Amino acid sequence: QKPCQVSANLCQVSAKFPLRYTDNKPSDMKRKSRDLRVFADLTKSPKQCPAENRSGTAISGRGVTPGSRAALVSGWLFSSPMGASEAQDHGAARLQLACGRIVNGARDIAEAHRFGTDDGPHQEPWTAEYLREAIKIYGQSLPRSYQQNMAALFSDGAEAMAARSIPAGLAEEWLIVTEYMRQASIAIDRWLGSRKPKSPSAEIPSPEIDDHTPSVVRFERLAKLTTREGIERLERAALAVQRHLGAPTLAGLDDDQLNLLRKLASGVSIHAVAGKLHYSDRTIYRAIQDLCRDLGVENRVQAILKAAKGGLLD
Repeated sequence: QKPCQVSANLCQVSAKFPLRYTDNKPSDMKRKSRDLRVFADLTKSPKQCPAENRSGTAISGRGVTPGSRAALVSGWLFSSPMGASEAQDHGAARLQLACGRIVNGARDIAEAHRFGTDDGPHQEPWTAEYLREAIKIYGQSLPRSYQQNMAALFSDGAEAMAARSIPAGLAEEWLIVTEYMRQASIAIDRWLGSRKPKSPSAEIPSPEIDDHTPSVVRFERLAKLTTREGIERLERAALAVQRHLGAPTLAGLDDDQLNLLRKLASGVSIHAVAGKLHYSDRTIYRAIQDLCRDLGVENRVQAILKAAKGGLLD
């Protein structure tokens, strides 16, 4: 398309799918302040990098995985300070993960419709109105720490998309997915803010986040909130964005990466893997970091799970 046509299309899409910025709200200013602190921490080593913010919740900025305190302590992901390119790669992997989460969640809801659940009132399940209701259903099934990590994932994803140029052929899809991520993050934060947190001893540790919504979520109740056409439109939009980003696949792994994956899955320690392959521990840590980036996951546990689902560990 010509530049003038692209500009006209973007204006039309923006009018139809307005992005609701809330930068003037205290919660968003707090998030910006947190992100600046996290960005500063990227220049520190893992031992120096704090795993929690001042409120005591898992931090979530660029480069430091939400809820990854154990990973930082054990040295799974970082063995040296993260540079700008590594931070960018990590941000891209998180964006792909967020898109995958939207795609698979939409498919689960669409399946509930196929099995007889009636359509709901919301025709655009990426708006604040829909997500305010949907988050209540998610919130009744998922641990608070998991919800915090999902809010951070969607917030980071929305910021990453806003920082990228909108592809001319994906303008509408791009804005739909950006709007979903932004509004989902806001809705989760508001939902958690309205609920009294449990005592630390009663809080359930957050399970690892992958690109599938946990099966404990009541998808038939979510399906009753939106139309079949609307949820299928959201799925197509997220899938289009995911493909544009070049979602990583298992097919792209080389023999050395597959060998490393199988050794990790067997439960062998990093030190033992390094000894068998005649490399230093630091080299293995970096290889794991590269492997996670190539697979679009955040740590070796997710890498092993993805490989297992793909039949590579059989």
